[in-house]
Order: sequence, then structure tokens, then C-alpha cells
Amino acid sequence: MRKIERSEIFIRRKKNAQFVRELGGFGGQHPNKFEQKICHKKLQFYSIRYKINSEILRFNMEFIETKKEINMSIFDELIKLDETGNIRFTRWIEWRHRSIGLIHCSTCVALDKCWFLDMKKPKHPQHNNCHCYMVQIPTPNCDNTKAECPLDKFTGYIFADKYLWNGKRKLYETLGFTIEDATYLKKEYEHQAQAEYCKGNYQLGKLDPRGQRINIDIKFMRNNRQIAFTSGWMVRAKGLITNNTPLGD
Repeated sequence: MRKIERSEIFIRRKKNAQFVRELGGFGGQHPNKFEQKICHKKLQFYSIRYKINSEILRFNMEFIETKKEINMSIFDELIKLDETGNIRFTRWIEWRHRSIGLIHCSTCVALDKCWFLDMKKPKHPQHNNCHCYMVQIPTPNCDNTKAECPLDKFTGYIFADKYLWNGKRKLYETLGFTIEDATYLKKEYEHQAQAEYCKGNYQLGKLDPRGQRINIDIKFMRNNRQIAFTSGWMVRAKGLITNNTPLGD
């Protein structure tokens, strides 16, 4: 270590004394012991205040970053991009019917606990004395939703001889489907309808005391072409949808 000369020590002490005089506001006069003690306390105070301000600044920065993350998570939950890169809103609600009085609207009762994309929900309020309200819910997924399509919709309707007049059987047969494909069609309809419903890819249909109908496109690839069938479904409580018709009129 370099040996410090006495002259250098004197210079350092002189500079420290000058700093103490300036900090203490002693007008350049050499401070006595009492004044030096006051100056030392001031140094301690400024040091503590600096540490406190640094901690406050650090806390504020962390708070701002946390707030940004929270806001972005909310933003990400409400708005997403679909497969084509287009923005789609994902705020979902559960329709709640509040039982007040002795007479209840049958349509509102049918909507109770049904899930809808907020931008694609039935009109609210339904009538002047409507007591229904909305509750925001997480975006539905394949774990908490279900699509049911009875096998009879194909075996007893689409491919049934008594409904040959409506032309639907001929359309399916043109695409290569027969009654032997009924089980496959049932499962494919349920799979696609559930996925599209969770994405909010449906259109509102007729609403009456039996419930809210929605339309969902079911797509098939045939001869290198994509064919879309508009199917009809009924929205039930707690994420369940049931098929009304595999092919709408």
C-alpha cells in the first residue's frame, strides 16, 4: 500500500474541514466541537433521508411495474387474437335471474346461469320489471364446458326415410356421409361446437321461454374443399350446449 505523506494527510483534513464548514453554514469559519457535532448530526440525517428516498423510489418503481403487469393480465384476459390474427373480445358473463315476487318471466328463468360472450348475450333487460343481472366469469374452456349432440339427430332425423323430403339427407350423402357415419358425425359436431362456443364463435338465434338458441358453423373437408354446415344449439346452464339440429333450415 502506498505510504501517505504527512502533507497529504494535512490537505485531506483541510478539505474535510472546509466541507464541514460549508455544510454547517459557518461562513467559512473553523467550527468548534459543538458545531462539529451539529454538522455530524446533519450528515447522519441526510444519509438516512437519502436511504429512505431511495427505498421509496424503489417501492414506487416496483409498484408501477406490478400495476402494469396486472393491467396487462386483465387486458390479455379480455382481448385476444384469433387464428387469423384478428382481435376478439373474451369477456364472458353468466346470466343470473333474481327471484323477486311471485311471478317470474319464463324467458329469464330459462337464461339463468347460462354463459355468454358479453358482446353476444341476449338483450338486457328483457322487460321493464326485469331483475336479471350479469356476473363476469373466466373465459370458458374445454374442461368446464360440454356440447351434447344426440345420435338420434342423425340416425332418426338426417338419414331417416321419413325426412327425406327436406333434402338434408341428400346433401350429406353428396359429401360422402351415410348412416354408418352417424357416430363419427355426432362426435365431430360435439368437438367442433364446444371449441367454437368457447371461442365465442356463435351467432344468437331465437329466444323464447325454452331458452336461447345459437348457431355454430361445423366445417368438413371434402374433395379439397371446406364445407360449413350451420348447426343449431340451445344454451343451457353452466357451460352446456345441446344440439337442436345438425343443419339449420
